[in-house]
Amino acid sequence: MEKLLKNHIKIFRYLGICPFELTNHGKLKLLKTSLIYTIVVLLTIDTLYIINLISFLKKISKWNKHQSFVAGMFLILLPLTINIAVVYIITKKTQLESVIKIFVNFKNKFPEFIPETKLKYYPICPTFIDLVIIFVDVLDELVFVEYIPYLYLFGILVFFTRTVIISKSCLVHMQQFLKNKGDVTSLPLILEAHDLILDSCANINSVFGPFLLGTISVSFLYLTIGIYCFTLSHATPLGYIHYTLIVFANLSLLYGLADLCVSTIDDSLQIKQQLTKLVYQDYSRKFDNYRVIVMFQIIQNRNPEFTAYKFFNISFNMIGSIVAVICTYVIILIQFDISVEPQ
Repeated sequence: MEKLLKNHIKIFRYLGICPFELTNHGKLKLLKTSLIYTIVVLLTIDTLYIINLISFLKKISKWNKHQSFVAGMFLILLPLTINIAVVYIITKKTQLESVIKIFVNFKNKFPEFIPETKLKYYPICPTFIDLVIIFVDVLDELVFVEYIPYLYLFGILVFFTRTVIISKSCLVHMQQFLKNKGDVTSLPLILEAHDLILDSCANINSVFGPFLLGTISVSFLYLTIGIYCFTLSHATPLGYIHYTLIVFANLSLLYGLADLCVSTIDDSLQIKQQLTKLVYQDYSRKFDNYRVIVMFQIIQNRNPEFTAYKFFNISFNMIGSIVAVICTYVIILIQFDISVEPQ
């Protein structure tokens, strides 16, 4: 587990996302050189994006003022989200450290629930699609610098998902243990392990909450731009492919993010159902520990929660709401175009 977490932190330190080093005592040490490297990476991304924004605004100078303002505001949101996310991750060092301590404590107390050393990568938004979008942009002679921060944003998202996957893997192993060896005597063990995983999910959500809000907002805006540009009559065939890939990539991102969070919550609920069956299966003979009864009641009222900084829950309902708002907004933009064309 320690080796897995050290490699986990090391990868994202090299990416300029998490300038920490995991010590042998389970603490995060802020490295000055890595912090300087992170600042340089962020400044480079901001500079490239400002250059791209200027060229893009020149390209859309033929659009009306309303369209230019909306497009400009959309593009500014992405680097802003990245800066806020990285700064927030650094300032939330203690909570990120508490997540690691929970995992290390979990490994020491419950070795039978430890996930595999190699975690399966959870499909959120295939990087291959992003590379195809960049390639199509090059063929269509468009500016493709904007995808550098998008890939960096994807890297932060992978940091979040891999942290959640560790918790999810522990829950899956707990389910298997309950199915194969679970009885009333193992109830205190399962309850304490499940409580630790719930604590880890709460801390993860606290560290990455603002980032999730920014990521979902960026995806919403890119989906709006992609669908709206797809309705323009002057787009080239490669342009249509480009907009289709943007829509598909962002929908994949939202779906994968919602699927990971919902499946983690479902795993926790399944464990609760199995625990409830154990409690009522042989309650009269073996289940007489008052402390365990209280812990069981507390666990029943707790669920893993993944929210976008407490604004809304990350679920499949979120995707439906986003699609509905996008359709409404695109219709409004099209009506603006129809009203401007005769003039």
